[in-house]
Amino acid sequence: MKSTTTCYGSTLPLSIKNASALQVLGAEAFYDEYVAPTLTDFISRRFEGICRDYFSLQVRSGKLKGVRNIGSYYYDDPVHRKNGEFDVALELADGYAIYEAKYYAQPMTLDEIHREAQQVANIKELPLKQLGFIAINGFVEQEKALYLS
Repeated sequence: MKSTTTCYGSTLPLSIKNASALQVLGAEAFYDEYVAPTLTDFISRRFEGICRDYFSLQVRSGKLKGVRNIGSYYYDDPVHRKNGEFDVALELADGYAIYEAKYYAQPMTLDEIHREAQQVANIKELPLKQLGFIAINGFVEQEKALYLS
């Protein structure tokens, strides 16, 4: 069993615990075995944190008003056996602004946007005021016009 540490919701192997593996495997094989499998998840979680930090800075500077709290929104619906997380949630006086942060290698598509929007719409107890998407590689070009107009 690997020893791990949590950092922004992701796990990376502790190199101290795996120092002997580094010596035995060498740097490249150690990277392939211990680091590479968790790297994308780690960066993705860190990207979500950066997005939350961005909104926090907007609130502190006075550019974004009416926000009571910033975090992630977790839901659990045992009746329908569904649960999940929304990456960035801004708690407002009368509901939530939800943003999905996507660390994808390619632009986000309209189908992905629709799936995410449906997931949010299915949560009846969530008083949604705004839904947005933050994609590190943007959006498929013909779909940009739909969301920017």
